[in-house]
Amino acid sequence: MNNILKTAALVIALAVLPLAPAMPQNKGVIVVANDLPITDYDITQKMNLLKVLGSDTSRMSRKEILQSLINDVVKLAEAKRLNASATTGDVTGQIERIAKNLKMDGDGLISKLKERGVAPEFFRRYVAAQIGFNRVIGISKKQPEKAVV
Repeated sequence: MNNILKTAALVIALAVLPLAPAMPQNKGVIVVANDLPITDYDITQKMNLLKVLGSDTSRMSRKEILQSLINDVVKLAEAKRLNASATTGDVTGQIERIAKNLKMDGDGLISKLKERGVAPEFFRRYVAAQIGFNRVIGISKKQPEKAVV
């Protein structure tokens, strides 16, 4: 009797499965770097950010943008390994400095980025990677045997 119930449940599950909504392809994981998934969405975010920063993304291949994202993940991991990660305050301060150079405040910069398709959390992660990597470079110049870049 127990086997019949299990079989019936499996048949019902398999019959209903095709009715489940499919995951959008643009959100799918493309690659995993240091246990962090990089998705199509991330690639789009990076392309949008590079455009805002003035890069000609039409000359960049998807593979180059993906490699740039992988590099950001590695930068964050290396900064964490060396206890050189950017704090939330560090990131907020850097965003404020960037905004000031553009004659606006941090909220205004975030709004502009949103208008151009860049999610605030993506930008914050990008800034954190740059701060952390700058710290890693500083550590490697002071103690080359400790940092492997």
